[in-house]
Amino acid sequence: MHEPLFTALRRKANTLPEGVRLGPAPEHATADNPTWLIPLRQVTLHGLSVLQGLDSYSRHAWGDGRMATLIAHAIRDEGSALADMLPPETPVVDVPIQELLRLYAAEVNSPKPDVDRLLVWAKTACMEARRVAGDAPLFATDEEGVRDYRLALRMLDEARKSPLSSVKKTYFRELGARVLPRCETDIAYLQALSMLAGYVHIDFECVLPLTMKTSLLISVEHQAKVARTRSVRLARTLLQTGGPHAGVRQYFWEGIDSKGKPTGLLIINSMGTNSDGANRDVVLKARQVATGSLANIDPKGVGYTASQAAAPRQREIFEGYSKDTVIICTGHSLGASIAAETFILLQALGFDDTYLATFNGGAFNHDVPEHVLRAARTRAMLVQNQGDPVPYGGRHVLPGLEKIHTAQHVGTIARAEPHFLFPNWPDIINHGIPNEVAQFMYGVPGTASVHLNDQLVRGYRRQLFMALSTYLPWLPNKALTTVLKPDPIEAGKTENSFIEFVPDRDKDGDAPAKL
Repeated sequence: MHEPLFTALRRKANTLPEGVRLGPAPEHATADNPTWLIPLRQVTLHGLSVLQGLDSYSRHAWGDGRMATLIAHAIRDEGSALADMLPPETPVVDVPIQELLRLYAAEVNSPKPDVDRLLVWAKTACMEARRVAGDAPLFATDEEGVRDYRLALRMLDEARKSPLSSVKKTYFRELGARVLPRCETDIAYLQALSMLAGYVHIDFECVLPLTMKTSLLISVEHQAKVARTRSVRLARTLLQTGGPHAGVRQYFWEGIDSKGKPTGLLIINSMGTNSDGANRDVVLKARQVATGSLANIDPKGVGYTASQAAAPRQREIFEGYSKDTVIICTGHSLGASIAAETFILLQALGFDDTYLATFNGGAFNHDVPEHVLRAARTRAMLVQNQGDPVPYGGRHVLPGLEKIHTAQHVGTIARAEPHFLFPNWPDIINHGIPNEVAQFMYGVPGTASVHLNDQLVRGYRRQLFMALSTYLPWLPNKALTTVLKPDPIEAGKTENSFIEFVPDRDKDGDAPAKL
């Protein structure tokens, strides 16, 4: 409908200066007041491409379903490329897409376009591109899928409580047959792998189907390796059994093709807190693998000390992988923060083809190098539930795409109706496994608004948590260790220790798990 308009605007944009300088003269620039060299013509053209995509998407030019999801994320990728050209402090405004298009067109067509206003409209288009990607559902299922999911949850409970490898193998077989095939996007699949496969100990050969068909995170240049991958095979585990604030529990899944040959894909899933109680895997308890509860109250940041203790061994493991391996670090809760630390380590080691997908977590307290921040802007996705208080346990999160969803319950799966007086009050149940995954299986949309991003990055919950941690550290620590119960022996095990497991493909599947 607007094709002639965009053609004319591109013609006008090509007459703009190639670049402009904003801010003080270079000799007067400071860290707080830098000089910016803006590729104005390129920014304007990118902005027009984003706006044209947003205009078509808003008119349902591609209908609904998988194609619309793919287009939404193509627009998001274009917006991400545009955002990298803009000064980070460029403000955004809250205007509808059609009004934004009118404002942008008027500025481009003006005899002397105002550069500052052009950048504001361009940055707003970037945020709108993130929003439409966030609104695209990750996963939709049918009544049969609901029944299969309920069955999977019951089997998950049985698998964690059983020392028998045969029971755990049966669970993973059903997970691969009933649930994973419905996870068609990379984020939905990683969500299921992290939460449904990440809290059960595996000490046997385990192969799961890789069912990603569309990508919200992995870039086009790396999707070929995913397309060749038919399954992921457990290659090793790295489990921390002792040390101050212990909590690294990682499962390394290598991609294989239809002939069982490696494809160059590696998924590292970091387990979240596996509190001492009814939901703790009995084999992990018997082998004295850390619950991770104490890692949550690490004064240096969630999972930081544990990650530093594991880093030397991780470096040795990564020496066995080619630098062009596509690596995805993922994790839930505490595991999200440890996944973020692993992402930072891999960037430092030169693994540039590394991605990060975190679920309800991922905060940390320390600064990171600028090259890591640049990588995270396009290689990280932070999936959060607005009703979950847990993701606010640290000063910083990496600057990836935030997908913040607001669903509070799935009545027949995890809980009854929300509280009639406080339906949107943060509730710890919104952090848990059944509720979280069910929301994605039902296709609950997410958002990526300026307001929700601000709440996640520096909102009142994060400020409150950090104030309590600074002035009353015993209060959040006591609250966390009361809810996330550590094993009574953990506090006394101050020397770093790990156990590793490389699956034996000849092992008898009916034997008890190795204790």
